[in-house]
Amino acid sequence: NINISGGESFDIDEHISERQAEVLAEFERRKRARQINVSTDDSEVKACLRALGEPITLFGEGPAERRIPESTRTSQKQELHKSLRSLNNFCSQIGDDRPLSFCHFSPNSKMLATACWSGLCRLWSVPDCKLIRTLRGHNTNVGAIVFHTNGNYLVTGAYDNTAKVWTHPLWSPLKTLAGHEGKVMGLDVSSDGELIATCSYDRTFK
Repeated sequence: NINISGGESFDIDEHISERQAEVLAEFERRKRARQINVSTDDSEVKACLRALGEPITLFGEGPAERRIPESTRTSQKQELHKSLRSLNNFCSQIGDDRPLSFCHFSPNSKMLATACWSGLCRLWSVPDCKLIRTLRGHNTNVGAIVFHTNGNYLVTGAYDNTAKVWTHPLWSPLKTLAGHEGKVMGLDVSSDGELIATCSYDRTFK
């Protein structure tokens, strides 16, 4: 025994015995674990888990945190590179004296619409890239142009804070969409053709 100030004593033998008992119990537990027969057959393990109502697969990550396996990503990259190597330059055309900002194919792929910083938009035939018509209506940079889903309308957005709707067959301006207080930088037509969305430098979309 060890005497501690205050008249208390500490029994070393008793403490060692407790520690030895813990070590012995841990040893016995590990020994029993090694003697348990555990199947390594995948189908048997799955059947047992199903019988117990336990999940077969456990993830340490949430769905948003999971990653595509590296082998799968590598395979996908190789397939992409293979398809890109088969691409060729079909045609090339000068569209304007100033930079072209956007282009969009018609739904039937027979026309290509281009938007330009000159404020002009143009329609080109596909595949021969011949000019069909020049659209004049914006007085400053045009940042976006898209076809309506039926191919009979075009929608453009420009730095004059407006979007315009153009109609087939003359592709003349049908309506001006105002309301933004900044440049219209992007737009799109809903898949059902019922809605037009525009986004602007004024930090809003309409």
